[in-house]
Amino acid sequence: MNNYKYYSVDYATGVLREIYRSEAVAPTDFGTGNLWRAKKDGSWSQVEVEVPESR
Repeated sequence: MNNYKYYSVDYATGVLREIYRSEAVAPTDFGTGNLWRAKKDGSWSQVEVEVPESR
């Protein structure tokens, strides 16, 4: 079982736009090569084109 850290992106608007997860690997967890974006259907994707632009 993997441990993940989760990150949210709001583009400084205060409205959640995207959620990411990354494997928790010390000392730098974010962007260690395994980064997934949450999709609207609840699944996770490493492919940027599968995630439509937020409105």
